[in-house]
Parts: sequence; structure tokens; C-alpha cells
Amino acid sequence: MLKGSLLLPRLPPVSSFRSGITLGKMSTTRAPSCPKFIPVEQTEISSIRRVDGFKFSLVSYNVLAQVYVKSALFPHSPSACLKWKARSQAILTVLKSLGTDFLCLQELDEYDSFYKGNMENHGYSSIYIQRSGQKRDGCGIFYKHKSAELVLEEKIEYNDLVNSIQDETTLYVDKDDDALTSGNKDSEPNDGLVDKETHEDPNDPCVRLKRDCVGIMGAFKLKDPSQHLIIVANTHIYWDPEWADVKLAQAKYLLLRLAQFKTLVSDKLGCTPAVIVAGDFNSTPGDKVYQYLISGSSTMGPRVECSEDLPIPLQSVYASTRGEPQFTNVTPGFTDTATKRVKIQHKTDHFQTGWLDFLMAIEVPLHHKFEVNFTNKSIVKAIDHPLPDPPILTLSNLDLLSGRFPVTYFYFYRRPLVNNFTSILEALKSSLALTLNHFFPFAGRIVQNPNTSEPEIICDNNGALVVEAHANIPLRELNFYDLNQSLQGKLVSINHDFPLQIQVTRYTCGGISITFTFDHALADASAFGKFLVTWSEIAINKPISCIPDHRRYLRARSPPTYDPSLDKTFVTCTMEDIINMPTTNILLKRLYHIDVSSINRLQRLACIDGSKRTKIEAFSAYIWKIMVRAIGESHKHCKMGWLIDGRTRMCKDQNLMSNYIGNVLSLGFGEASVVELKEGSISDVARIVQNAISQVTNEAHFLDLIDWIECHRPGLMLSKIVLGRGGPAVVVSSGRRFPVAELDFGFGSPVLGTVCSTIERIGVGYINQRQSARGDGSWTVSAILWPELAAAIESDSDHVFQPMYANHLQL
Repeated sequence: MLKGSLLLPRLPPVSSFRSGITLGKMSTTRAPSCPKFIPVEQTEISSIRRVDGFKFSLVSYNVLAQVYVKSALFPHSPSACLKWKARSQAILTVLKSLGTDFLCLQELDEYDSFYKGNMENHGYSSIYIQRSGQKRDGCGIFYKHKSAELVLEEKIEYNDLVNSIQDETTLYVDKDDDALTSGNKDSEPNDGLVDKETHEDPNDPCVRLKRDCVGIMGAFKLKDPSQHLIIVANTHIYWDPEWADVKLAQAKYLLLRLAQFKTLVSDKLGCTPAVIVAGDFNSTPGDKVYQYLISGSSTMGPRVECSEDLPIPLQSVYASTRGEPQFTNVTPGFTDTATKRVKIQHKTDHFQTGWLDFLMAIEVPLHHKFEVNFTNKSIVKAIDHPLPDPPILTLSNLDLLSGRFPVTYFYFYRRPLVNNFTSILEALKSSLALTLNHFFPFAGRIVQNPNTSEPEIICDNNGALVVEAHANIPLRELNFYDLNQSLQGKLVSINHDFPLQIQVTRYTCGGISITFTFDHALADASAFGKFLVTWSEIAINKPISCIPDHRRYLRARSPPTYDPSLDKTFVTCTMEDIINMPTTNILLKRLYHIDVSSINRLQRLACIDGSKRTKIEAFSAYIWKIMVRAIGESHKHCKMGWLIDGRTRMCKDQNLMSNYIGNVLSLGFGEASVVELKEGSISDVARIVQNAISQVTNEAHFLDLIDWIECHRPGLMLSKIVLGRGGPAVVVSSGRRFPVAELDFGFGSPVLGTVCSTIERIGVGYINQRQSARGDGSWTVSAILWPELAAAIESDSDHVFQPMYANHLQL
């Protein structure tokens, strides 16, 4: 079900039509360099209107192979315009001007020598098939990198019909069929003649069907939240109207192969693609090929064996909108929608001759609008709650640096083998209660101390909030890429009375998602990961691997002292400052997949100077170089920050703080000039990254930071760049040790585990990396980006960031 809007060519008037050909003088009026199109508004190809679909554009052109360009055939065109040097640039200008997402080109020669490279320079990849025999042209599909990704392709050789004759499975229709020839008024008998192309007997079906015609099909994944797959087919049917039987056989073979390809794509990728067929069919509205394609029956009489239902039912885009055009070609001897011969008088001073085509913008509907029905809320408390003494937990200095941002971890699971949602919920709540025995502050409340004006945790077993919900879509239809649409108010519901909240959502396929949202004052990612692993271990009756340390003993030295450079990095603030921090852009929350091959390639580039760089350093260098494309020209410098865990930096024994529950994070940052980042290699920028990170990965930095906070209490503290006070910046966080595949709560490992925040304002871009659940070395990357940065990342020619779709999760 497609909704489309068409852009049709604006046709100048043709003064008169009458029988006979009259060649007037050649026009001296300059032909337009590019066709002008007029929109067809409010047009639907389906009775179901979907305004929330994804639009993409597709153009089909017969570009006329240069080998067929002869002055004698085009007397109305200046000879200079027919030369390849002029034609090639004119064609390229038109194709570039269209700016379309897909181009289906027929009679495409000079593919390797001209079209492929030139179109790549303008952001297009392509697939191509050359005609059989000695033919030099073929069919090609060009697609924009930023709009679509090729998933699968197949080529069609209509000469394969010859083999079907030998197998007695031919789709061939006897050329002598009376009903067929009567339907083509231009048909003339070929008896006694020799095929002018092969010099063989045209009455031999094997000769007759071997026309060297081809087609090509591609399955494409649209790079848009639609998560939609489409099949685009492009073909060129045999031209001669006297061989209508061959043309019909090719049309039938096309749809047969297309149906098989659609089934292959559906089975392999687990979803049903939309299908668009473009090409030069050398047919006119009303002829037998056209009627077969759109009706499911050629209606050519009893000798034509056509099924009532096509392998793939098709509908003409043109007929469904404004009706079939009166003509798509006007030349002195040929004016029609395709191949029907009509002799006319052509007045060249009113209309420039040439091929005209249609720009189609087809709108593929999104899946059902994602809705979540919240069915129940419950409070889970620790069962055997050992009240601490005192029951109030004072936050450490580094806890005050957390900003109290709400952080959400979300995990997605396939349908459990035992698909009883009620029993799953009860098991989760029972194991959560046992887990809170060990992590009792997580069941407490965070309140403001009236004397110190600082937050503190009251460990009163207030409980954790558990929300039960049901989604109206299967898991594979969830918009994993656009977290703005999926999270807030749907998969994440915030109640500020509970520092820890869990939502368990069931999908129509039986799949499950669990979102864990916590106040950053409770802990950082390392500590919260310990909580999740402990819960998982309890749920599947395994011994727990973590004895949590809740002492929060990170206190200042006496007297406190620190490096003055910290004054340039951090600042005191209030919750009001954080909630109302200035931002000039909307925040796009996105989820991406990165292949292990891309990660390894970036690391190789970062190490090309012989230095050892980590994957996260190489990744940061790549992002930083892209970032400079997405900031205003007024900025001469830009910054990048990195969240650093101090647990392994503050103690010689790296295991001593491994179970410390709280925040032990700092933020290092680097600054570089725009020129330096643009001109430097990945290796050059990785060196800047490495030097910046090394400034904070040591015990002295963390001790100084604790003392700096002590000197600036009471209140909250935050990095200046996070508050948006340091110019354009991106903060990178690595969650490579955070549990993903390990989180089995009794119904299998997740297909996805990652992090995001429901925060509505932040002064920097934020990118979090972690291992994907696939276990193949690939990454899942969660990001909060301004629009220009998102566009720069997604349009980069290296295609490192792939918008997350269901097929990445093997759903």
C-alpha cells in the first residue's frame, strides 16, 4: 500500500497533429538543460492514507545508448549535440539536477568508463547488467548512499526463455496466434523472412526468444526510521511491435522472477518488502503487455495461457494518479506514450524534441503507529532489608558531579520458549526483591538535605517501581533507530518518587523489552552494571559474583588541594541550571550499529604512524573529524570529552574498588582547531585524543577532582562543556565492560542492550559505545546529537554508523 505524489514534466504546447511527417527547419531555441516538473498533489496509490510514511524519489530514464545515436535517425537534432562528449555531460547534468534517491536507467552503455565513476562522485552506488551477445548497453539502478543500502540483487536474462522451451515450461506465446496479432495493428507476418538481427529463421521459437534483453532487481533497506525494505526492478523489454509475442513472454518472465525474488527477500530478512517496477517496456496503454502487467490476464484469447492472478499484482503509478500521459516522446516520426506509431506534423519552434520521463516520489508507509498500553504498576521492596546505620547515605564528592541525569538502560528479548507473560513478571519481581537485599540504597529515596542543600539517599525501603505494559506491534516493527519516538512516554515512564524504575513491555510477537531507569546519584554505569548482573544471577539461581560496597568513602584530603586547571573545566550548578541549560538545537536520540570491520579499519588507520591506539581512541578521532563539518563557520575550535572511570586509576590494586557502588567518574576533554581536525589524518587526530585522555587517567587527577568539589560545596557540580558553556563539543563514553549478552533473567539472552537518557536539554552531543549482543565484535552506539551532526555522521562516505534496524538484531 503506497501513497505517492508525482512530479510530471511541464509540457509546452504542440501546435498541430496530422497524418504524415513534415520536417521543418531546426529549432534555434535553446533547449532547457534540465526538465521542469510540476507536482501532482494529494495523490494516493492506495485507498489507505498514511501521512506518516517515508518519502523517497525514483526516476526512470531511457538514456539512449550512444551506439544507437545516428544523425540519420535524429535529423531534428544538431549533430554536435549527438556527439558523446556533449551528450554525456548533458545527461550527467540532468541526472544530477534530479537529486533523486533512485535512478533506473535503460540503454545504459559506457557504464564502467563514464556513469559508474561520475555517479559515485555525486553520492550514488549502482548495480548493472549488460545485455547478452555483442550488445554494449544494459540496465542499471543507481541509489544514494545516504538514502538506501543494497541488501540483495538478482539479474534477469530474458534469453533464459530459450531454455524453458527445451524444458517445456516456456512462457512463450505462438506468434501466429490470431488474437495476439489482431491486438497489435502494426504487426506484420514474418513468414518467409529472416530475422534481421540474427539472420536466422524467426519462426523458430529459440531464435525468436533470443533477443538479448535484460533486467535487474535490487532489495534495498531505506536509511530512515521506517525500517522498510523495498524491491526496485529495472528492465528493458524488446522493442519491435511486430514481435508482441516475445514482449509478452518477457513481461511474464519478469513478474515470475520478481515474485521469486520477493519470496527470497521475505524469507531471508523476515519482512515483506514493497515492490516498484520501472523500465522501458516498449508498450502503450491498451496493448497486450500493458494489460497483462496491470490486470493479471493478457485477455489474448484461449491460446494465451495467463493465470488470472499475476505473480505480483501491479498498478500503474501514472494511471493511479493523473491517468496515463498522452505521450512521453515527441519526435517528427514518433509521438506516443511508448511504442505505438503515430505520424504527426511537428512544429519545432514550439517544442523541443527529446525523451521525457516522470519523477516519482513513492511514499512507503510506516508500520502501525507505535502505542503502549500501561496495564499495571507495583512497588517491589527488599525482602530482608538490613537497615544501615545510619539509614541516611551521604553522597560522596564524585556523586555530586553526576548531574543527577536520568539514565535508562533498555534490553530486548525474543519471545520466550515459555510464553507466559504473567509468570515472567512475577519471577522478575521476586528476583528483584532479593536483589534489593544487596542493593538496598536502590530501594530508597533521594531527597534534599535542608541543612546542606545537597541530595542524600534515605535507605527506607521505599521500593522500586515496576510498570507492566503491552505494545501494539511486534518487536521487529519497533523503531530502534529513532529513540525520540520509542522511549519517552512509551518504553520509559518517569516517576520522580522512585530513583529506580523498571518497565516490562510485551509485544504482539511475544517478545519482551525491559527498561531500567535510575537517578545518576545512585551510581554510575559500572555500579549499575553490577546491580543488573546480580539480578540476573539471582533470577537464574546462580551464585552472585558481587558483594556490593555502599560505603561511599571517597572523601577529600585535609587540607584539600587541586590543580588550578580544574577551574577551567568544572563549575558549580543547581538542578535548575541543569534542567534549563541553554541549547540552540533540538536533540536527536539515535541508535546505530557499527560492523566490526569498520571498527578494525579505524583502529588500523589510527595506528598507521606506528603508535598503539585503542579502538575508542580511533573511534573518537573519526567522530571528531566528522564533527567539524557540523559546526558553524564562526567556530575556529571545537572540543571533545571522554567519561573516565576512576576505579582502576585510584588504587594500585585494580580489584579493590571493583564492587564500589556509587559514582567514580571524571570528564577529560581535548580541544583542537577546526583546521587541524580537517587537515589531520585519523592517526593525527587519534594522537590528540590519546594525549587528552592521558591527562585524567591517573590517581592524581581524581584526588584533585575530589578536593576541587570539596572546595566548592555545597551544591552540584558539572563540566562546563556539558552545560553548553564551552562551544560545540561531543562527549564519548565507552561501555565496553557493561553487561549485554550476560543479562539472562530466565528467558534467554537479549538481542539488544544499550543506554539512553530521557533528558530533554544538554549542552553537548553524547555518544555511548558498547559491545553488541551478537558477540561478533560489532558495536551498538547510542547517541544524542544535534541535527547537523546526525546528518554528517549518517551521510559520511565510509558508512561507519548504520541506523539500527531489526535485521541488525536478527529479528
